[in-house]
Amino acid sequence: MKTPLIALAVLGLPGLTAAQSSVAVFGVLDVGVARISGSNGHKTGLTHSSQSHSRLGFRGTEDLGGGLAASFHLEGQLHNDVGMGADQTSAYNFARRSTVSLSGKFGEVRLGRDVAPTFWNTTLFDPGGNGVGGNELAAQLGNAPGGVNGGRFLRNSNTVGYFLPANLGGFYGQFQHAFAENAPDVKSKAGNYNGFRLGYANGKLNVAVAAGKHATGVGAASGGLTARNLGASYNFGVAKLLFAVAHEKAISGPIVNRQLGWLLGATVPVGAGELRAAFSSYDRKKSPNDYRKLVVGYDHNLSKRTQLYGTYARVTNKGASDISVYGFGLSATGLNGPGGTAKGIEFGIRHAF
Repeated sequence: MKTPLIALAVLGLPGLTAAQSSVAVFGVLDVGVARISGSNGHKTGLTHSSQSHSRLGFRGTEDLGGGLAASFHLEGQLHNDVGMGADQTSAYNFARRSTVSLSGKFGEVRLGRDVAPTFWNTTLFDPGGNGVGGNELAAQLGNAPGGVNGGRFLRNSNTVGYFLPANLGGFYGQFQHAFAENAPDVKSKAGNYNGFRLGYANGKLNVAVAAGKHATGVGAASGGLTARNLGASYNFGVAKLLFAVAHEKAISGPIVNRQLGWLLGATVPVGAGELRAAFSSYDRKKSPNDYRKLVVGYDHNLSKRTQLYGTYARVTNKGASDISVYGFGLSATGLNGPGGTAKGIEFGIRHAF
């Protein structure tokens, strides 16, 4: 919603001047009830962020003239089932995104904490959602036995980013560098990130590739984490098909771990709602500890901003893999044993403002 500048000034907010074009408050509140189970038992409780991550944010743009604009974006995750920040103990913060940018005909230059280019393909082409049905390839690969990414390919602090302009006939792109900001006596690039995403969206087709690398370690343990992924979708009208594949490699001295995940999904419009389904597979190279996940669900739109949803998910583990079905705010720790089957069902409501 647009907030008149004069009203904000009356409230005593600092730093606002008449040059500010617009300031907006936005957010999502998503909460549900889920039952998750595994070979060791089951659990029922409240979840959040299952369809869209619950969040609260502030953004604004100032028109500088000549096609040039300055913008800011502050956004924090909410654990709204308990009224906390990103988890059950932290206060609200802006860890989802905290950036200032300058944009024009040349594109956009953005500084601050931001989403990594290697994240987008692993979630935008996933119809499962975030909670019980979540297949997010980057996060799931990190959860697998021997997982390597540790969230490093999701969001980064201390970034300089560049986005291509929007008038390139459907082509889009993002480039990002994150500074590790190590101590002066640490002669290492550990913590640095470099990544990009390039895509094409026109009409019914959307396809994008991304890659990124985090430098890790010092001395004999030096190496890196590398991610590459591809996502694609095509809308046939009666249904949209989605596909994504992600590969991650971790090098630490002589040790190399590789993981591969892929997802095939579909969404089908039904009246005021949408059916969705996805099947995903996660393979740790040179290991039998793999797993598969099946997700089906339905979303019903009560309005443009309010949605009811239901999701069912089933995970089949192999070898020593003990992956569970979980919900945000509802821990699945200890619910599933090696090689066990995990299940989850969830019903909830999402409201955006």
